[in-house]
Formats: sequence, structure tokens, C-alpha cells
Amino acid sequence: MGEPNMKNKKLLPLLDTPLGLVIVLGSLISLVELWIMVIVQDALVPAIVPESAWAFIDAALLTLIVAPTLYFLVFRKMQKDITARKKMEADLRIAAIAFESQEGMTITDANRVILNVNQAFTRITGYSAEEAIGQTPALLKSGRQDDAFYQAMWKSLNRDKYWQGEIWNKRKNGEI
Repeated sequence: MGEPNMKNKKLLPLLDTPLGLVIVLGSLISLVELWIMVIVQDALVPAIVPESAWAFIDAALLTLIVAPTLYFLVFRKMQKDITARKKMEADLRIAAIAFESQEGMTITDANRVILNVNQAFTRITGYSAEEAIGQTPALLKSGRQDDAFYQAMWKSLNRDKYWQGEIWNKRKNGEI
């Protein structure tokens, strides 16, 4: 299909905010009221539709327009948001289970500062989470690997966002 026209491109971001939805919905209601007043009331002979029936007709027509509009503009968006949130929660539960595996794991920031460790890390190294968090992985450096090994490891981490392999580390008690 073709590109949407510029009017649609400007309108779509407006629908993503509560204020935008109110503005669009208010405008739609105003247009419907105008349509009812100008076209319908003038076209129908007052003898056919008594004056007292117009309040009911206005309410019925507004309901027919507003209810589907609310569904498509508000409730469907909320449903999509809830679905996305549930998927994110499921992904987080899976990540939490994987993080608490039997393998020692650390999570670092871009500056290589430890942000979190799992229980296996604490059991293997002897460092508590409180002792490790805020340090760099150099805390565990045993001296058995040369600088080229660490450069390759960090290159992989920076490029792939993870590293997997074996490394000789030093425990808190000095044991390698």
C-alpha cells in the first residue's frame, strides 16, 4: 500500500496520549452533534418526529458513534498494552530463572562495574553480592590468563553483548 498522507501522520501520534484521545473524541462528538442538528433535524419533518424524541435520538446516535470509537481508540490500545506487559513479565520470569542457574553469573554496566551477581557466583567465589556489586570483574583475576585473553573476552562482550567460556578466577579466600 502507499504511504499515509501527511494529515494521518500528524493525527496518529495524537492518538497515543490521553489528552489527544480526549481532543479527537470531543471533536468527533461535536461533529456528530452538528450532523444531527443540521442534517437530520432539518431533513425530518417535525410532525413526524416529536420534539420530545430528539433527546433520545441524540443519545442513541451518540452512543452508536462514541461506543465503537472508545473501543477502537482506548480499549484496544489498553488491551495491546496489557498483552505487551504480560509478555514482558513472562520474559522477565524466564530471565530470572536463567540467572539463578548453577552457573556463576555477573551483570556489569558499560564501564565493567558489577551490577548484580547470582547465588551461584556467591557460592563459587565466596564473595557476597554486597562485596561484589560496585567492583569490577578484576576482583576475581587470578593471573593465569594473559592480557590478550582479557582483551579478546571484552571485545566479544562489547560486540556480542555477552561472553561465554571458562576462566581461571581467584576466590575470596585466595584459592584458584
